[in-house]
Parts: sequence; C-alpha cells; structure tokens
Amino acid sequence: MRPALKHDVGKHMRKVSSVARAARLDAAGMPLSAVTIAVLVLTAWVGAVPASLLLAAAAFVTIGATHYAGAHRAALREREEQLAAMTARLTAVDAEHRSSRARMHEIRSTVAGIVSATQLLKSLPAERRESFESMVDAEMDRLMRILKGGDRTASRPVELDELLVHLVTSHRARGRTITWQPSGLLAVGRYDDVAEAVNVLIDNAAVHGNADDIRVHAERDGDQVTISVTDSGPGVAVEMRDRLFQWGERRADSPGQGIGLHVAQALVQQLGGDLELDVSHARGTRFVVRLPAVPAPVRLAPLQPVELGVAS
Repeated sequence: MRPALKHDVGKHMRKVSSVARAARLDAAGMPLSAVTIAVLVLTAWVGAVPASLLLAAAAFVTIGATHYAGAHRAALREREEQLAAMTARLTAVDAEHRSSRARMHEIRSTVAGIVSATQLLKSLPAERRESFESMVDAEMDRLMRILKGGDRTASRPVELDELLVHLVTSHRARGRTITWQPSGLLAVGRYDDVAEAVNVLIDNAAVHGNADDIRVHAERDGDQVTISVTDSGPGVAVEMRDRLFQWGERRADSPGQGIGLHVAQALVQQLGGDLELDVSHARGTRFVVRLPAVPAPVRLAPLQPVELGVAS
C-alpha cells in the first residue's frame, strides 16, 4: 500500500472510530442502528466518502425513520381511540336494544292478560266481574308505566297479595290453572319490578311447563320473603342450568326468545334480592324469588282468593 493511501486510511479509521463512538446517539436522542454504523464504518474504510458526511446522512435517515415511526404510532393511537369509542357506542346501542326487547316482552304478556280478561267480562256473572275489572284497571296502569319507561322510584313495602291477585287473575283469564293462597306478607321492592318478575315466571311455567298445574306460593323466610312458582312440566335439563339466566338462552324447540328469565333475575337483584332455580325440586320446575322482608313484623289480613271456576 502506498504511504499516502496508508496515511489516508489510517486517518479515516481514526475519524470513524471517534465518530462511531460519538454516534451511539443521534441529534434526536435516538440510538443509531447497528446496520447504520456498520455501513458507516465499511464505507469510510474504503475511503469512498468521508465519515463525517456518512454520519450526517445516517443521522438524517434515522431521524426521518424516527419521525415516521412516531407518526405511525400516533395514527395507531388515534385508531385505537376511534375503535374504543365505536365499541362503547355499540355497547350502548346493544343495551338499548335489549332494554326495548325486554320491555316489549312484558308489554305483550300484560296486554294478553288484559285482552283475555276484557273478553271474559262479557260472560261473567256480576259477582265475579269486580275482581276482573280491578285486575284490568291495575294492569292498565302498570302497562302505562312500562310504556313511560318504568317505575324508578325507591324501594318501598309491597303488598304481595295485592300484586299476586292481579297476576293470578290475569293468567287465569288466559285459561291457565293456578293454585294460590293469599299470605298477608309485605316485601321491600318496587311493585312493577316484582310484578314483572313473577309474571315472567308464571308465563314461563305455562309455556314451558304445564299450564294446567301452576302453583304460586309466598312465605316468610327469616329476613326475606320468598315467592315460588312451580309447575309439573318436564323440568330444566341439567346441561342448561348453568346458563339458564343468560340473555338469549333457550331450548332448541322453545317458542320463546330466551329473554324473560334474564330480565326477571336482573330486576330482582336490583331490588337487593335474587331469583334462583330450585335444583332440589324433584318433579317439574320451581323458581324462587327472594326479596328483603319489611323489617317490622307487619302482616296484613290476607285477601280472599280469586275464583274463576278452578281451585285457588
């Protein structure tokens, strides 16, 4: 190697070494890649371009890449925020849709009872009309509250006999055989929510169980009041029990939508109670609503059972 070339190579190598050490970070504070530094050293070795110029070019490329990556990350963040907002909106729409379907589910059942009772009124003797007229008035009032969005007032004492007598009368008007005895009990809740939950259970017993043998019973259990609805139908399959109260769950041959039980349980739980399937019941299906009892030992005089030519 000629002395002049050897001198130039040595000069370039010393410059490359010092520059490469200094070039671990570029002007933007970002580390230069190993590939960039390797290209810098190799090119400087052959003496094609001064190392300082290569470093400047490499820094420019790295800064450009850094800006590109930053812009890309910003775009990704923006898309993630848009996706999160869209997901929240879809969740709200789904909740609103479910609420509307649940409301329509109860409206259909309530209207069916009112229509059946109204038709029966024409043929009933005068002594039996009073209970049906009272039921129609009460259910019409409840229907109007449902259409307005429901009763959102605070929980208060609910007379179970007053509530159940209207529901039992409504379902008897639809040809269902229901056994029920007044209890004189009070529970803490909202009248409309408790009525809707029990209405779902009676309707469920008639559709999926045995409409000719439905039993409704209320009793005190410690600091709770229970309302049970029992039928003598085929019962609930073991494999369905864990998901019975989930939205949309139903048997393959079910004419229902799989909405009622989910809504009923949610309403009862909002009142500080619960709705459960009694898995210990041997024959048919038995659902139990549990509600807080009125703290004071209050018990009303039981109403007289509603008669419709069937056992009460």
